[in-house]
Amino acid sequence: YKTPNAIDIGVNGATVVATHSGTATLGQEGCGSKYVIIASSCGSVPFQSYYGHLGAILIKNGQNVTVGQTIAISDDTGNTGNPATRCSTGPHLHFQFFPTTNTIPATQKPYLKRNIPIGCTNLPGNMCN
Repeated sequence: YKTPNAIDIGVNGATVVATHSGTATLGQEGCGSKYVIIASSCGSVPFQSYYGHLGAILIKNGQNVTVGQTIAISDDTGNTGNPATRCSTGPHLHFQFFPTTNTIPATQKPYLKRNIPIGCTNLPGNMCN
């Protein structure tokens, strides 16, 4: 997945934690990639984070999770070995926020090539779930 609001982090078997609190939805892409989506809001602005290519998912569908809670283990799900059908070319975590708006803060770390949203913050006037 090449999207401007996502990063791929090359890890295998790493613990994946929630970057914000919210309600989890579990699923599997057509290519076989297992994922978790966490839905939340900043005040009245809804947003979701997506964690893809997971091996073991350690939470349940519909479960409320808290920031920092372990939700999964990274893997290479979605790598079918067939270039025509695979959605992964090696072990990594696909991490994404959507939808991204000007009301969702973004940050850029020295090791990232572009800004990525960081979700809800406790800035004045920015209510967090």
